[in-house]
Amino acid sequence: MCTINKTLRDRKLSDNLMQCPINLQVNCDWDRIRRIYNRLIEKRYQGYFVNEVYEEEYCTHVHSINRHGAITCNTTLTNHDWHMWLGTFLEHIITDNNVKELSKKLLDAKINFKNFGYFIHYGDINEHIDITPKEVTESLPFKHATPGSCNLNYIISSTDQNAYTYLRDPSRGIEERYPSIVGTTTLLDPEVFHGVKNEGTREVFQIKILSPYNQVKEFLSENGLLL
Repeated sequence: MCTINKTLRDRKLSDNLMQCPINLQVNCDWDRIRRIYNRLIEKRYQGYFVNEVYEEEYCTHVHSINRHGAITCNTTLTNHDWHMWLGTFLEHIITDNNVKELSKKLLDAKINFKNFGYFIHYGDINEHIDITPKEVTESLPFKHATPGSCNLNYIISSTDQNAYTYLRDPSRGIEERYPSIVGTTTLLDPEVFHGVKNEGTREVFQIKILSPYNQVKEFLSENGLLL
């Protein structure tokens, strides 16, 4: 079982049933992205975005930013409004060629790359499970015998040196966790119970994939990206 005081190299593959460290650095102008993100949140509170969909099952407001993606706001998983920015505008200003090449390789391997996301949160993220709506699963270009999803999360910054993400699957009797180490990327399975323990500010870049965790893990291994 993974424990918070393990280093990345100590996280043995035998532990990595729900999460595993990935050899991927993401170098971008995070100051610029942070400024745009904060401005989008300001505009949301000012009522600038009129195209809103409320997803009641997720307690999430989704605001369309014209043709440039969306800003979402979850009101239950943190002790504040948790905003995520995602979509084409963000993809346009993510300049890291390694990330762009990875998203292309995923699609070439018939893996459903969904989008890039960026968010900042304060304090814990409550335990939850990510569920992909049936209509989204049915519309995916690449079908899988067992549908699933996973995230690649890159830690841009974290003010709490003891912050960590945990995952648990009661059906298998397993629990894993990994620390929020700045400059590291982790593949995780969001379709099991998971949450974040954190007493500070945490900033994350996310690659959302709508294909099963084990399939993506195998792809990353074949491409030399597993640590």
